[in-house]
Amino acid sequence: MPTLVVRGPDGKEREVTLSGEMSIGRAEGCDLILAEGGVSRTHARMTVKGDSVVIEDTGSANGTYIEGQRIGAPTIVPPGKILQIGDYELRVKAGGGPSLAIIKRPRTGGARQALGDMASAPSTRTMPKRAGSGPPAPANGRRDALARPARPPPGPRVVRDVPEGPALVGTTGLWRNKRWPVQGKIVVGRLPGVDVQLDDDSVSRRHAELELTPRGVRLKDLNSANGTAVNGMPVEGAITLQAGDVIQFGVVELSFENDAEDSLGASGASRPRRRRAIVVAALCLMVLAGAAASRALVPRGGQAQGKSFWSQIGEVIGLAPRPAPVSPSTPSTAIQELLAACRSYVKPEQGEPDWTRAEGACNKVLEIEPIQDEATALLKQIKAELEAKAHFEKADNLTLRLHEEEALIEYGAIPVSSHYYLKVKPKIGEAVNKALKKSWNDCELYVRQRDYKSAQARCESWLRLACQGMEKEEVSPPPGFTVKTSVGRREKLGEREWMPTNPQVLKVYQVREKVDPTLGPYKCEPMEILRPPDQADEKPEKVVARIVARKYPERAIAGPVMDYWRGKNEQAVQALQKIRHDIRRTELHAAAEDLSLDMNAVASLYKTGQTLIQSNEVDKAAERFREALTTDKKLMIEEVEKYPSWFREAILRDIGDAALQAGRTWMQRNDRKSACKYWRMGFEFTKGNVELLRAVGNQCSTKAGELLQEAQSCADLESVMLYAIDGDGVKERVQEKKQQWACPTAP
Repeated sequence: MPTLVVRGPDGKEREVTLSGEMSIGRAEGCDLILAEGGVSRTHARMTVKGDSVVIEDTGSANGTYIEGQRIGAPTIVPPGKILQIGDYELRVKAGGGPSLAIIKRPRTGGARQALGDMASAPSTRTMPKRAGSGPPAPANGRRDALARPARPPPGPRVVRDVPEGPALVGTTGLWRNKRWPVQGKIVVGRLPGVDVQLDDDSVSRRHAELELTPRGVRLKDLNSANGTAVNGMPVEGAITLQAGDVIQFGVVELSFENDAEDSLGASGASRPRRRRAIVVAALCLMVLAGAAASRALVPRGGQAQGKSFWSQIGEVIGLAPRPAPVSPSTPSTAIQELLAACRSYVKPEQGEPDWTRAEGACNKVLEIEPIQDEATALLKQIKAELEAKAHFEKADNLTLRLHEEEALIEYGAIPVSSHYYLKVKPKIGEAVNKALKKSWNDCELYVRQRDYKSAQARCESWLRLACQGMEKEEVSPPPGFTVKTSVGRREKLGEREWMPTNPQVLKVYQVREKVDPTLGPYKCEPMEILRPPDQADEKPEKVVARIVARKYPERAIAGPVMDYWRGKNEQAVQALQKIRHDIRRTELHAAAEDLSLDMNAVASLYKTGQTLIQSNEVDKAAERFREALTTDKKLMIEEVEKYPSWFREAILRDIGDAALQAGRTWMQRNDRKSACKYWRMGFEFTKGNVELLRAVGNQCSTKAGELLQEAQSCADLESVMLYAIDGDGVKERVQEKKQQWACPTAP
């Protein structure tokens, strides 16, 4: 039996025996639950067939990839190839049977997290770190990616697969696990021919220089545009590297390794002990001045920030472990996460909305920020939906007890905008027919019995339902007209007299006149739930066909346009070309030629955009897609957003997914500005990608709000606009600030 090996970032593993099919997703009912970002509720299906593992995407939002290529059909996962599902990577291991090692990616980038990925993956090398700069290794023997490994005891060196000595090692992207030895003096840059070529726009042509000296490897920035950083600190001048340092050239991260230092013999191992002895001697001298120094450093009545003088000294010299930094969760971040949760519960991908959880999440937002427009609007919507749900459930119970008329009153109280309106519509037709038949039979029965008062109630009940499908003139007289309920054989209606043409409506008026001649005309109160079907209730294809027929009256032209809308572009163009070559239809030649050119342009731009996305050129793909959408709008014009063509839907989906993935890549490089550039771009195209909305809200809009609060100048306001998104209110507040500060307007 094949085995599925699931390994988390903490190094713990669990094994699951595979057989038959296995569903993968974040929903609780899936066989393999991947709960982090980018994974749909039911994302993919995995099947074991003999010695092969087959993966099939089940309509996920973000897609399933093998070695960076999105799959569109069931595909065999070759051993050793990377299978990507959201923020997870799966790898088929060769051996006794197919199995998978699942590696969770970190949510945000950064040097430490990039190295954490390496630590999670199988490796023959452990990334060391300076002693004393991190917590001790856990008892299970697993080390953090930045923790320094214990030095081996003195003895003969172990033969390594790679040459020992200082080297740069790639940690992410195209350069991952690539190794560049540092021998003599080497140059890092983007220019072809340099010793370490990093082909990335953030890297300068000649970016930095490393030199092997008797005292170690020295790093010097060569006045690069985006700078060089070591462990997150910018490099000024030249510094000496130590094993485990993470170097950032622009946004490309490499780690510095020194295998020779890690494999020191007895003489090498004694160096840190000699340094430690010097430190201890210095501490002994410091004891004499301990009391005075303690008074100077520690405020009266307690310790400085809860730490003793000796604890502070110990941290400085590396004898006491420093606490790991904690990134605080800002209120704005918490608000965005709660709002995202509230929205997801209100409009889930499938199934019934969870109003209780949605209400709880939005209420927590108001606890943090009492005046929050979106949370208030969502709570208002939730309240209305809960009322609609109560009407819906009550109406269903009345229908079961055959009280159709009372059920219709409850159904009628459900607004068209409600989630339950769509559930009600299929039930309305049968209930209305039964209620109409029953109320009219009762009306006639009471009329025959001359019980006009009882007849009035039942006849008006019939008309209240029947008038919903009638024209106004069939039910009520025009303004200024009087109602006539009978006319003699030789009489005619006067100029300002009106009498219903529908015999059933006339009978209702006759009954009303018998009961009270002063009642006047009947007024039909509209019930939204009972109105005849319109465009909103019809299938999109029927609505589009009607729109296309209005724009292109000739059927020979309208047919190909509908084929284009369905995504059958080749079939549409062929039909138009036949018209173009038909000498009997010369009046249609120009229109057919223009349409075929536009359709081919959209298809060509879409394919070009897809190719650019595969090449990770998302910016260029967006340009092509914008051109395609403009031409698509020219073809369709009306209701283009409400009833998008196949090409428009595909473009919005693809650019949304590509922008989301590009932003995640930059975020892993700890470059939020570039990440938000792509996320904001994707957000401009589509608002329907849930993961993209979450990224834009949590990482960009939140950052824009923080920068706006800290802004002190007009230049600061321009930085805010790099993160603001439409609808978050930040752009409007920036404009107000610019007016207050009289900031110059851009030319």
